[in-house]
This record gives sequence, C-alpha cells and structure tokens, in this order.
Amino acid sequence: MYGTYDYGLTLEKETIKLNVEKRGDLFIYRREAQSGISEKILGPNKNRIMIHPIEPLTKPKQVTRFLEFAIDPIFLDPESKKSIFLKFPIEIGVFVVSEMTTEVLDTFSLNTAKYSLYGTPRSGVITRWSKSKIFSGIPEMNPLREGVVYLTIHNSTREFVEVSKIVLDGSKMILYFGDFVGTKVKMNIISLQVAETSCIDEPLEKGMIKALDLFKAKGLPVIGKYEIKGIGDVELRVFLMEWGLK
Repeated sequence: MYGTYDYGLTLEKETIKLNVEKRGDLFIYRREAQSGISEKILGPNKNRIMIHPIEPLTKPKQVTRFLEFAIDPIFLDPESKKSIFLKFPIEIGVFVVSEMTTEVLDTFSLNTAKYSLYGTPRSGVITRWSKSKIFSGIPEMNPLREGVVYLTIHNSTREFVEVSKIVLDGSKMILYFGDFVGTKVKMNIISLQVAETSCIDEPLEKGMIKALDLFKAKGLPVIGKYEIKGIGDVELRVFLMEWGLK
C-alpha cells in the first residue's frame, strides 16, 4: 500500500478502504478503517498522493512525542555494545504532494494505543507505550501495523547494567520502508540509572525508501528534554533517560 499514486486511486488492504474519486470539478478523498471514516475535498488540481508509514504519535489523538519500549531484561557487560531488534507499532500517513509543498491529508492506525508515565508525575513525560520481544534478526511483521527498530546499546560504564525499557523522542525517528518498515536507534548508557537515546538516519537494508517526516510536513515544533550534540557535520538531538532503565 505504501507508495506514490495519482488521483483516481482505489486501494483495499485488510480493513482499509481508500480512494480518491472525481465528483464534478473536484476530487474527493475517502478513507475507511477500523479507526473511523475520513472524507476531504481536494480541489481540481491533480497533485499526487503519497502513503507512507509514520510514527505512532497521532492516534487516537496527539498526546505525546515520546515512545517507550518495555522489553525482557537484558544485561550488558561493562564497557560493551549490544545490537538487538525490537518491534514497534506504526501509523499510516496520507500526504498531498505538489511541486511546491507537501501537506498531511490524513493519519490513521490499525493499532490500539497504550500510554504510560516515564518519571515522576511532576517532571516526567507521558509516553506511547509498547511491549516487544527481543529479536536477533529482522522478524516477520505486518508493515501496516508494525515496524522494526535496530537498536544499538552502548554500556559506557564500568558496571554491569540491566535494561528493561527504552524511551526516545518519536518525533525524531526516521522511518524507511520496503518489504518492511524499519528505523535505527542508539542508546548510550552513561550511569546505572541514566542513558541517552538518539535516532539515526540510515536504512536497515539497501533499496529502502525514506518515509516522509510527519512533523516537518505539519510544521510542528519539537519540544522536550534534549541535548544537541554535533558529530562531524551531523547534528543529533539526544533524549536523556534520567528516570531509570528498568
């Protein structure tokens, strides 16, 4: 279903029915899914429609920009690195693309959202919560419902560290898609209770397509607890996990 389409498209996949049809001089976008129905007037100009996977942050409404992964506890040796794969829920974004601009037309999800609080009620953050098994390779998945995170954990301390949760800024995720949806994340453990997480702009496999950035398309500001770190010519926004790793 992901890709670029001309007006006049008709798509059906699982519980999704999506089409753009001409009515008089106008085009009407209509989407049916388990989350509801959306119908919008597009106007007479024949732009293009892009359907891409997006971060799971807009449905049922935009509550938070932070994602939390609950995993089985993993122990890391002192000053060691470990790479693992995790599943995460995704949403689907529909964009109208012209020669001049890109606009978000619709977002929807086939998943039920769950939320949690990371940190204290006074200074913590609400997170979009999900639980995942740990995989040693890319697992089988339904690309309309879930993607895979390639997570590299670096234990920078001289102690054994146990990790059972990862929290990151989902608005900075860079998704790629092909046969599956994937993204890369790094986690740097700097003490027994504190870690930094950052999102990496690299595909998991050659030939994957970079998904449109939902937050840039919406023109939304990104807020949160960050440190900005320069690595060569690359600037990373690093989220500080200061309320524990388990």
